[in-house]
Amino acid sequence: MREVYLLLGILAAGLPAARGQNLNCNFEQNFCQWTQASSDKTDWLRISGSTPSGATGPPHDHTSGHGNYAYFEATNTTQGFNAQLTSPALRVSSRSKACLSFWYYMYGQHVNSLNVYLQKNNNNGQPVWQRTGNQGSRWIQGLVDIPVNTRAKVVLEAVRGRGYRGDIAIDDITYKASPCPQSGVNTTTSVQCNFEDGRICGYTQDQTDNFDWTRASGATLTSGTGPNSDHTYNTQQGHYMYIDASNAQSGQKARLVSPSSNGRRSMCMTFYYSMYGTGVDSLNVYTKSGRSLGQPIWSLSGNQGVGWNIARVPLRRGRSFNARIKLLAYNKCHSIMVVFEAVRGQGFKGDIAIDDVSLAAGNCPAIGACNFDKNLCGWTNAKQDDFDWLRHRGSTGSRNTGPSSDHTHSNSQGYYLYIEASSPRRENDRARLTSQLFRKSSRPRCFQFWYNMQGSNIGTLTVIMNVNSVDKPIWTLTGQQNGNWIFGRVPITNNQNNFKLAIVGTRGNGVQGDIALDDFSVRNSRCTISPSSAQPSTAVTTKPPTTVTTKSTTPGGTPSPSSTNSVTCNFDTNFCGWTNPKTDDFDWTRQNQPTNSARTGPQSDHTSGHGYYVFTESSNRRPNQKALLQSVQVQQTGPHCLSFWYHMYGSNIGTLNLYVQTGATPGSPEWTRSGEQGNAWRTTNVTFTPAAPFNLIFEGVMANGYRGDISLDDVTLTSGTCSGSSSSSISGRACSFEDTHICGYTQDKTDVFDWTRNSGATGSTSTGPSNDHTYKTSRGHYMYIEASAPRHQGDNARLISPTYTDSQAMCVQFYYHMYGNGIGALNVYVQTGGQMGRAGFTMSANAGNVWQLGEMTVPSSAATAGYKVVFEGVVGGNVRSDIAIDDIMFKSGPCQNPGECDFETGLCSWKNVQNTGDQFDWTIKQGQTSSTGTGPSSDHTVGTAAGHYMYIETSSPRLSGNIAWLVSEVFPPTSASGRCLNFWYNMYGQTIDTLTALVRVQGAADTAIWSLTGNQGQQWQYANAPISMPSSSYQIVFQGRRGTSVTGDIAIDDISFAESNCGVRPSEAHPIVGPTTQSTPSTTPGTQGAFNCSFDNSFCGWSQDHTDQFDWTRMRGRTPSSATGPTRDHTSGRGYYVYAEASTPRRNGDKARLLSPDVAVTGTQTKCLTFWYLMMGRNVAQLSVYAKSGIALPSTPIWKRSGNQGNRWIKAQVDITAKSLFNVVFEAVRGGAYGDIAVDDVGISDGSCTHSK
Repeated sequence: MREVYLLLGILAAGLPAARGQNLNCNFEQNFCQWTQASSDKTDWLRISGSTPSGATGPPHDHTSGHGNYAYFEATNTTQGFNAQLTSPALRVSSRSKACLSFWYYMYGQHVNSLNVYLQKNNNNGQPVWQRTGNQGSRWIQGLVDIPVNTRAKVVLEAVRGRGYRGDIAIDDITYKASPCPQSGVNTTTSVQCNFEDGRICGYTQDQTDNFDWTRASGATLTSGTGPNSDHTYNTQQGHYMYIDASNAQSGQKARLVSPSSNGRRSMCMTFYYSMYGTGVDSLNVYTKSGRSLGQPIWSLSGNQGVGWNIARVPLRRGRSFNARIKLLAYNKCHSIMVVFEAVRGQGFKGDIAIDDVSLAAGNCPAIGACNFDKNLCGWTNAKQDDFDWLRHRGSTGSRNTGPSSDHTHSNSQGYYLYIEASSPRRENDRARLTSQLFRKSSRPRCFQFWYNMQGSNIGTLTVIMNVNSVDKPIWTLTGQQNGNWIFGRVPITNNQNNFKLAIVGTRGNGVQGDIALDDFSVRNSRCTISPSSAQPSTAVTTKPPTTVTTKSTTPGGTPSPSSTNSVTCNFDTNFCGWTNPKTDDFDWTRQNQPTNSARTGPQSDHTSGHGYYVFTESSNRRPNQKALLQSVQVQQTGPHCLSFWYHMYGSNIGTLNLYVQTGATPGSPEWTRSGEQGNAWRTTNVTFTPAAPFNLIFEGVMANGYRGDISLDDVTLTSGTCSGSSSSSISGRACSFEDTHICGYTQDKTDVFDWTRNSGATGSTSTGPSNDHTYKTSRGHYMYIEASAPRHQGDNARLISPTYTDSQAMCVQFYYHMYGNGIGALNVYVQTGGQMGRAGFTMSANAGNVWQLGEMTVPSSAATAGYKVVFEGVVGGNVRSDIAIDDIMFKSGPCQNPGECDFETGLCSWKNVQNTGDQFDWTIKQGQTSSTGTGPSSDHTVGTAAGHYMYIETSSPRLSGNIAWLVSEVFPPTSASGRCLNFWYNMYGQTIDTLTALVRVQGAADTAIWSLTGNQGQQWQYANAPISMPSSSYQIVFQGRRGTSVTGDIAIDDISFAESNCGVRPSEAHPIVGPTTQSTPSTTPGTQGAFNCSFDNSFCGWSQDHTDQFDWTRMRGRTPSSATGPTRDHTSGRGYYVYAEASTPRRNGDKARLLSPDVAVTGTQTKCLTFWYLMMGRNVAQLSVYAKSGIALPSTPIWKRSGNQGNRWIKAQVDITAKSLFNVVFEAVRGGAYGDIAVDDVGISDGSCTHSK
């Protein structure tokens, strides 16, 4: 191999003579045709491996990883010393620019600058390219455009900084007779551009605006505004685009339009802007599709100070569907253009500039969030401080100070930031790190980070909030802090202005004073300062906000105590017109204080806080016992609206149903809720239209446990439909589509077909909802698109809201249902001035047969201008592509980051699942859990008994092995940069079992990404886990498993996500892969119960055949016989499986059969059966699988294996084609004493599968 590299080096050394005008060089053999200048202070050196000084320079060359490179040695020189390397003379033609490319490495706290000159007549002039300061521990490509008709030499100059950790390296210089690519894209037209080419990458001036953008270099023509140099090269020779405010009038606009770009993938656009000057107005960014400009996707106004600032803008993926050409391919992509619009302000000091536009695949990282593994994520080192924060991995250069590894991965490969306290640093030297700009918001924010302050000479770490160039310390800590990485957070309560965060590290009185930072995040929630000792002495100390319960009234006013003939009732005096029938199991009770059981029921009534309500007492009840509350008969027919408040809090909550009875029996429920709904009174409105006199009936159905009290209060019945029209108030905009006028929403006249209002199931099987979301019954209504004929793939239907105007950004929330194997797309737009622009929400995947929460932010620019919300449904590939929406709501302020939740105001977009595989629910909680010796004493967010968290209550009636699932919203596929799940957990108790984080994909088995078992101590602890789902939408599921007794409460809090990769924390939470020699990871069936089963909690409805000779056994761990059977299950290595025990009294030829629940089919249908089996032992006989329709077992199995298959779990998949209902049968045949046969992780899904041989 050494000879190969030697040959490559010889070829590279010879390459300059043939091509590149003698400039190409990789420094493997020598300096090629480059020479040391005689007018500098020292020389460049050639070296392989790392430079002699620690914590500076590269670890190896760029070319091969073990070759040579050129570098400037900072040791034994003084500040300001320079080394220059000069190229041979070059000549650029008149036809095209040339490009000089090289790779540079500028790492170390004392790095000064690397300059590139074009030397003419022995005069270097000004640098044409420049980089200053620490650029991180990585090789970076530098590109320099050389103008046409240039005759010059290239000079590379390194300048020494204030200390020896300032080595600068270069490698792999190449020269091409063509312009440099723009941000890595080698095209002449591109959205990505650094504007060094006079053709500006194909950008064009808009012909419908008032004036044009100008390409410039150096400072703008007016002092006191604009940049002093470009951003790309940071020199007077680099170029950028700007508007000259002195040549325009107030309010006039200039638009710069990019070339078109394919909009199929989600992208993150990064650009740099300069908005300095007292007369600066606004910079807006649009995505233009066709003729539509739409609303800005990014906007900023006012003076932002001197210098270049970074901006990141998401360009969301979308699909284009032409409503007039039905044969248009379904997946034809948008062709979009990016438009930069600058608005001239009131004065001439209003120049606005942009530079270095670039695109990256995937979502933009959240502002402020960073784990520093790739770069600084938009954080920058300030120019006016004394030294820089360094990006580093492994230990710092000094002993007895700093961390030994990063926080994200806890290994030497992960990166963090730190300040190096060694010489030439002096006491009180400061290093300042500055964030991007945060926009003002009505919501509180919380900045979270991890810090390491170990060392006897530690100085001070301060977090600063900078508003309008005024600093305000909000967190500060001085001196050595015990512990390795420590969690820090600080509330940001003043959000009325745009602001930046700054982190200042101040050097202490010695070299053992390195301070390190890692894993920044910003949450849209309130929090308290942590640690409490970090409160700045100059800051005003305030208590955390206290939740105030407002005593609301029901719609139309609080119902007064009425006669015994009234349905409307607040229960303060009596039951009004409600009675307890004698046909149920027990009665509703009227109460004016908390219910008798702790951790369930309300603390007071809803009406006044000291009145009465009614409730079902769940103590001493059996599962499915019912309590009925029946109204007097109402004679009036036609539409009615029933409003009421309900309270369903406790770990054993059952179901609350509402019936409208017009005949002898109640029929099916009009409205229903199941499971815990949080410790709060909640309201609902139900519209119904009886055709005959009716009674209303509330039914409380008990679950298995005493913490299941269900309460009612403030019932109001009025004539007419419930409100839900286009009211100007936010609450009045809510729409459940129960009103036939559908709240003022209208059908678009320019689409292909219309949305349909519906109740119950849609007309096609295996697609669409069976119930609405509001009432969760077949009586409730929703809107949907019907995909059956005459619809064609790509046909679209749009539903448009009334016009709304708001003073700030808004969050639109809605529920959508996208179930079916032919699903198309749901797009949601903000329409202003008749233009829709790009979709603010888009989903194009089968999301399962459940209602999912969707959210979209209406930008403040659109909200203040007046807007409509447009829901567009697009037909997919077949009739199974019905899409439905329901329960549209509006909230003030932008939407939270998807999946983020601190549980202070509810479950956010998380939910407990009902009747789909788990045995109980997660519970929202304040303070201590009900059992001693387990669970947290307070939440993590606020750190007091007033804060909220989620936990599993392991008291009776919970059984060992019971599981509870908490399920997220549906997330789109992850980007190339990955995604990271972050959360805090508390696993304190002697019988703690397991907390697992799962990734759930529709139609596939769950995948564990994080799992931890056993008592982890009393403290809240931080966790993260990587998510990599590049091709599928997915959900996150937190699974809590109950241990062997009541001291097994498990809690979680403060869930967030980062748009970057991460490791598993803590390291012992890596999921255990089952004992299989295959590469397939251990997984759990996607839906437990009904058919899919991991056998961890039960047989899931599978049953023993009574016509065989023996039974299958559910087992955990090793089977009783040695040299046969598994040692652990396949799912997790800690769970259960089923097996046929071959020991005595079994005889050869005995059979054990296990029968599945019924599997229903429609017409002739193919299903895919998946399972894992283990057949190890010298007497193993046979495992067969049958598909049984009717009573008799078929004569031929659909799958079988015989004999010893080895000590491993093996995956099998079998196609089953059936015309009618059938059962799957596993049959094990006994061969001898050493012949145990085991099965685990059984699942079935629609469609064909690939057979496992």
